[in-house]
Amino acid sequence: VNTGSFVATFTTTSGSTSGSAINTIQGGVLSVVYTDTSPQSATTTKVLNLSAFDATLGFDADSFGINSYATITLADSERNTNSGNVQTLLNDVFITSSSGGNTKVRMVETGNDTGVFAGSIKLVSTGGTVEFVQIQTAENDSLLSSYFDTITISGTTQQVSDTATVTG
Repeated sequence: VNTGSFVATFTTTSGSTSGSAINTIQGGVLSVVYTDTSPQSATTTKVLNLSAFDATLGFDADSFGINSYATITLADSERNTNSGNVQTLLNDVFITSSSGGNTKVRMVETGNDTGVFAGSIKLVSTGGTVEFVQIQTAENDSLLSSYFDTITISGTTQQVSDTATVTG
């Protein structure tokens, strides 16, 4: 059935234009032109304004007790790559304790098309660190959560982070 509707997908990059990826910049403009030749010649132009957003990352509290869960929220709209599904990030958010524990945190989008991801990790004093599950830490430790935002307003990669304290 000819509906007269057309869909186009564009891939953008902050590097060199290659293949089907179009080099874009913050505040740039992309003009899409469609020319129809039948039944009569007509041209339609759509202008798209390009923008990026800087990610934010934060613990949901300033301190957490041993055997509790530290919850982290990441807001990065560019990581929402499919508006119809919830995405999961497995290799992006890290947590480190000042006594030496270090692991990844599984981050799950809070709903379809939100660009907001939440994850948690259990804080334990024994049993070791287990990726995505728990981090060994101690009372009065500092916790550091970190994430590298690769698509930013400035066009350069930047690390975002937050800290919290472990209580007894």
